[in-house]
Amino acid sequence: MSEVTHQQVRKTALRLLTGREYSPYQLMEKLLVKFFATDIVLGVIKELNQQNLVNEERFIEAYIHSRRERGYGPRKIAQELHFKHRINKENVQAGLELHHPIWVESGVRLLRKRFKTTPPFSDAVSQRLWQTTEYRFLNNHGFPSELIEKIFTQYVLECKNDEKLNNTTNS
Repeated sequence: MSEVTHQQVRKTALRLLTGREYSPYQLMEKLLVKFFATDIVLGVIKELNQQNLVNEERFIEAYIHSRRERGYGPRKIAQELHFKHRINKENVQAGLELHHPIWVESGVRLLRKRFKTTPPFSDAVSQRLWQTTEYRFLNNHGFPSELIEKIFTQYVLECKNDEKLNNTTNS
């Protein structure tokens, strides 16, 4: 087997980085699978980090945006970033705070996607049954309890506004 050079590892790392953002840990894993030279791989990652080509904050932003658009909540995203990508909790929380106002909108959009029509709110019992089911759904997607209550409030408000709009256009 031929000797692995710094230049080969750097070239492979740059090729990977042209496709998307990687966390330093994720990039290290990919490079170590291809090249077994740990010292060289760590040196290249350190160099790329100093040149701001590998940036943990940028990765966190891109990852949060991507996962949020797929319907995942802040708790699930935080767990993935911490356990899968080995990013410390303080950096994860800082990244999630930047998106805080968007989480309610994201949860409402997820409920709208799940329900093509407005759910029936004819009585308190059916509304509570709906909320119980959807609470579990949102919770499993990584939304915390306090956020779920805000999502429900906003969703019901939007549904009622939609009903009013439909009633005025149909009249």
